[in-house]
Amino acid sequence: GAALGFLFCTKEVSFIYVAITGLFFAGCFALEWWRGGRRWPPGNSRLLDATIVLGTLSLPLLSPFLTKALGFNPLDYSDRGILRSGVVFLGFALVAVGVGLWWDRRRWPVIAGTAYLIMTLLFTTFFTNGRGFATGFVGSLGYWVEQHGVQRGDQPWYYYLILVPMYEFLPLVFSLGGIGYAVARGRKGLEGGDSQPSVALGLSTRGLFTLFLAWWVALTWVIYSYAGEKMPWLTVHFSLPMSLLAARWLDAVLGRVDWRDLWRRGMPYVLGGVPLLGMALYVLIVTRPFRGKSL
Repeated sequence: GAALGFLFCTKEVSFIYVAITGLFFAGCFALEWWRGGRRWPPGNSRLLDATIVLGTLSLPLLSPFLTKALGFNPLDYSDRGILRSGVVFLGFALVAVGVGLWWDRRRWPVIAGTAYLIMTLLFTTFFTNGRGFATGFVGSLGYWVEQHGVQRGDQPWYYYLILVPMYEFLPLVFSLGGIGYAVARGRKGLEGGDSQPSVALGLSTRGLFTLFLAWWVALTWVIYSYAGEKMPWLTVHFSLPMSLLAARWLDAVLGRVDWRDLWRRGMPYVLGGVPLLGMALYVLIVTRPFRGKSL
């Protein structure tokens, strides 16, 4: 609860991060529930627990979507506008409370209370800014709902297909290698090593985390390419999941190498040639062959 409270007070892309994570947990739970006989209510499931916690704590903050769909401006902070937004927010909050108490009457109030206490304190600057209730709980997402149609930056949908390979080429290349490795090897590719006890979908914690990283990378491309505002500094949100997935793949591949055996087979000679290769590439770049000439 505290983590989500601080997250929502930090930056509006937190909604994207929560959506990516929540949809992953919900999808994994739905698939496991379907394969497990579709019993309801389901038994103890950590995937369901995570889905409900993320969903119920986020639901009231999503009220600007309905406010906008009803034809009103979620950034209208007049008395009438705040009343309209407040009614919608309250409706979403009541649904969240109902689901949360159905899930766990003991734990959910503590989790939700912690998250919303943190958000209330920070949105209102420790109760010195009463308007922060509206600008924080509604305006945080409402601003970007309104700005989506503005499309600041005026960039095409394929903007990041051009920008990310230019600036984040290493995470991109190695993360694609990780996805290809997982697809080619299936469950073994996701596990990336010795099998461990299954926690969900027949995967261990390590395998499930690898699957999540691939999901994170894929949805990051989809969501940010769809979003109206496209700016170069947003590529950091691409590089983070791609770097983690790349590291996961390199660990799986390089972790299987017998380095002592390679050393005995002549690895020092190969390493000795690396500086020479670097110097050759440097000279090639600096001299710029074919300068002033066309092919």
